[in-house]
Amino acid sequence: MKIAIYGAGAIGSYLGVRLHQAGAKVSLIARGSQLAAMKANGITLKMEDGAVNVRPFVTGDAGDAGPQDFVFITLKGQDLPTAATDIARLMGRDTTLVTAMNGIPYWYLHGIDSPWEGRTLQSVDPGGAIARVLPPDRVMVNPDCGLRNLPSEVARAKLAALTEGTESVRKEAGSK
Repeated sequence: MKIAIYGAGAIGSYLGVRLHQAGAKVSLIARGSQLAAMKANGITLKMEDGAVNVRPFVTGDAGDAGPQDFVFITLKGQDLPTAATDIARLMGRDTTLVTAMNGIPYWYLHGIDSPWEGRTLQSVDPGGAIARVLPPDRVMVNPDCGLRNLPSEVARAKLAALTEGTESVRKEAGSK
């Protein structure tokens, strides 16, 4: 299973290490000094029971990673409008997006049974530019939140199978 983490800071790197340990083919997309450090040294995760160092594929160019099964978006919310087109380069026909970001997500009003369904929050996604390149119906969310038209149970099952027996990864990924 191919999983990209777009925004490999602290949260993204943690998820990347744990998913790599679970057997996924992980690609981390980062920039600047974080990218240089990961290329040179890999990623070390320090835990109570010791440390682990992994060396997944790391790049500053999403196009180098190619289409993925899952794309975790872990950058800061204000950076998404400028990154959305690059993130879209990671998407194939069946790619599922997982947003792990601060703030109200761009897809917030998609699939919600309300008078505001289908509207765009201009303060989050001006002109709907993000939703055009990262379709909201490709975003995996907690099924208990009341949204409709979300990625298939097949996508959820794939992620659950990958993380089976890796409880902390399942919690980070939002699986039950």
